[in-house]
Amino acid sequence: MNTSNYQNGISPIVESERSLITSLYAEECELAIKKWEEMLSSFSEIKKSISFQSLFHIEGYQFKWLQKHNRNSEKFCVEMGVFAQNIVMILVPLDEFGNKIELDSYECSLLSTTNEELVLREKKIQTTVKSYTFTKDNKKLVSEEKYGEEISKPRIDLETAAEAIELWRNEGENWFNTECVKYKGKRIFRKFYVPFYDLNIESVDNVTCSFALKYSGALEKILPTLIFVMSKKEKGFPDDWGDLLDWSQPCPPLCPHL
Repeated sequence: MNTSNYQNGISPIVESERSLITSLYAEECELAIKKWEEMLSSFSEIKKSISFQSLFHIEGYQFKWLQKHNRNSEKFCVEMGVFAQNIVMILVPLDEFGNKIELDSYECSLLSTTNEELVLREKKIQTTVKSYTFTKDNKKLVSEEKYGEEISKPRIDLETAAEAIELWRNEGENWFNTECVKYKGKRIFRKFYVPFYDLNIESVDNVTCSFALKYSGALEKILPTLIFVMSKKEKGFPDDWGDLLDWSQPCPPLCPHL
């Protein structure tokens, strides 16, 4: 899809076309990143652009693209931008040293414009063993034993993730206001570094991503983060089941190369 008209402000994005914009040329990415940088000192512009119940949606093939190009075994990067007045998250592969890999285009996701539901799950599996025993005197005995529940937990504690997302939805606006007014936007994230190890990308159908707020004991302050919900279909479960990706690191302040 030709995106140049959108970036130049010639054509607005209508809701039916949002899902068609899944990648940007490198030049468009640079311009989007610059627009995000310019917006960070204006709380009114941020408030107008971000709904704090909105989510990013990433298709499975986009994560496979990231896996193909990423050369870093521990992490990848997402850069924030503004594309045609929409917040955009740009997937950025890294080399083994943590540097951005230069490509002609990058996969991306626009922040949804509507409030959405977000479901976090952990599953419990109980093992039941049923036995039929035929005794020497030709009696049939039936027994059933149930073993303890096995809980398949995501990498992030479910309650902790839910609290962090709720804090963003309730206090994210106040966090931006403080950062814009008091610090002129200088401490607001430009990108995030996301753990990439031990992921079974092949089984992922799609990914939903939410902003969150989490207290950092090391820095003694509240920091934004991203929580990725990796969804896949599993037999026996009526809805998507997925894992939660580890806490991402906002830059600033957690910039590995600075």
